[in-house]
Amino acid sequence: MNELAEETGLTALSAGPVLGASDVLDRDAAGALRHHYVLLAVLCTLPADAPPPQAADDALEAAWVPLAEIDHRPCSAGVAELANLARASHGG
Repeated sequence: MNELAEETGLTALSAGPVLGASDVLDRDAAGALRHHYVLLAVLCTLPADAPPPQAADDALEAAWVPLAEIDHRPCSAGVAELANLARASHGG
């Protein structure tokens, strides 16, 4: 829930379960590993009067996006794939 607040300014009432996880390996042109990210999709409950998300910390943009549209939006590596995995595991 800390990451949610840092990246979007939103405060969740509760978090869980984890809907999916994904490793993202960022390699340079020679194939050497530059960064290894672990992404987690967590179902969060927000207050009914929660404001729209605001990009903060190291986020460039924050917005509510219908999952059906996520494949057509620019996202960080692995985000769209994880969102689709989470949607499938949550029955969406």
